[in-house]
Amino acid sequence: MIVMKMTLTKIKSWRGLTAFSLLLIVILAGCGGNQASRPVILATAVPLPTVGMQPITGAQSGSTVDPADVVQAPDLATATPLPPPTATIERPTPASYSGLPTPDSAYYDTDVPGLVSYTVVPNDTLFLIATKFDITLEELMGANGLSDSDFVVVGQTLAIPVETAGVGPAWKIIPDSELIYGPTVADFSTGDFLRRYYPQSTLLRYQESVEGRPLNGAGVVDLVAIRFSVNPRLLLAMIEYRSRWVSQPVPNFAGNFYPMGIERPGQEGLYNQLSIAANLANYGFYGRDEGGLRTIDFDDETRLVIDPTINHGTAGVQVWLAGHTNANPTTWRSEAGEQGFSQTYFDLFGNPFGFTADEPLKPRRLRQPTLTLPWEPDVPWYFTGGPHGGWAGGSAWAALDFGPDKEKRGCYVSEAWVVAAAPGTVVYSDFGGVLLDLDGDGDPGTGWVLVHWHVDQSGRVELGSELETGDRIGHASCEGGFSNGTHLHFARRYNGQWIGADGDLPFVLDGWTSSGTGNEYDGYLVKRGVSKEACVCAEEINELVR
Repeated sequence: MIVMKMTLTKIKSWRGLTAFSLLLIVILAGCGGNQASRPVILATAVPLPTVGMQPITGAQSGSTVDPADVVQAPDLATATPLPPPTATIERPTPASYSGLPTPDSAYYDTDVPGLVSYTVVPNDTLFLIATKFDITLEELMGANGLSDSDFVVVGQTLAIPVETAGVGPAWKIIPDSELIYGPTVADFSTGDFLRRYYPQSTLLRYQESVEGRPLNGAGVVDLVAIRFSVNPRLLLAMIEYRSRWVSQPVPNFAGNFYPMGIERPGQEGLYNQLSIAANLANYGFYGRDEGGLRTIDFDDETRLVIDPTINHGTAGVQVWLAGHTNANPTTWRSEAGEQGFSQTYFDLFGNPFGFTADEPLKPRRLRQPTLTLPWEPDVPWYFTGGPHGGWAGGSAWAALDFGPDKEKRGCYVSEAWVVAAAPGTVVYSDFGGVLLDLDGDGDPGTGWVLVHWHVDQSGRVELGSELETGDRIGHASCEGGFSNGTHLHFARRYNGQWIGADGDLPFVLDGWTSSGTGNEYDGYLVKRGVSKEACVCAEEINELVR
């Protein structure tokens, strides 16, 4: 299991972490804010709900379970797994790829024993960098010959003195596009894949209640995929690797309350387990890509450097593999190698590099389209949350929060309307979420997509609707994930990748430009010299009117 000391400093400051510590991030770092300094009224995506797992005997009203998958299930506590599907079952045509993927140019230097390199990002200080790597300020300054603890320059390369037991595997597991819910997901259907190739799959017989609605295993995979923006093929391969629930018809129930192997009371069931796994994968991807993640720490205090020539998608899978309850450096090296998780993925889908999209997924010269504030003119809303996780704490700090009403607190359905910030097509409308595709192809994994969460089902725009700027989307509420106060959670994706709200491509809404402070939820919107500060309040300092 990987180990992290969690801080509320900018999670462009990633370290290794335990599954439990990441779970704390999932639980505490939704839309909550700094709990030490002010009461938290708004939160997003967490805590993950406790699920009720049971066999089902008939379709339920509003169920997303396909009627063909509703069966009289045996007593799973005592059932013996049936044999795997026979060779007569149709198998998918595997993705093919010639040769081996080329190693990336090294992202950092590991040539000097005891040192790894780190590139300074906006909002960094030497103290924050030292905190990220669990070293003292004096150790950091000494390793770099620095005398001024306040002086640091964006783009500056620092040597980080860390004791490591070596470098992890250089084997590339997946391309970046197979971690992200991006262009390669087009036309893939979890349910269709399982029904066609694995009709006896446990996922088609499994059911749990998620936020009051029954989902089978395929529905759980799809919900986690769209919320975390993680590729559903990767999620299926993860499930198969840890529990065999894709290919096996009945699990050993006693050993599968934790089908992803993360054994924490209160986190039973596929939705909770898969959410933690997806968050770990995002943590590895975005932490490596933009947050300075360099090492993975294990319970036995062993620290390994992530190989500098692997891609960020592979780093995401490596971080997930290290999140298993019984993970240790020896098993992790094996699981991250050619005959580990890679073989399971290959058995299900073929070579993952056969699915590679044009990369980088985020083009170097990308520009945000013109966006308005996402509510109607002349109606005041309040900037209640600065840059924070797009969904839970592992993703990029892609989201901003806005509260609709000055006098109301807690959870209720606001009468104020959330509206389209740009023209687009509604490609998702369910579970409190609306995704608006701006490029017109109807695919949530390509181009610019605006992400809205906590949109109440009453009055919510229908799937497939074509919207113009200012058209109504729905009412802010607490629906979708966890929220203890009505608000809109608003974020951007490009080709499925979360786009940081205050990075090199900041959120700009009606000319208001987002900036962060290095602390999650803290931040500002600035326009022509006027500044609005994120605050869990409804005051002049955070009021915005279109």
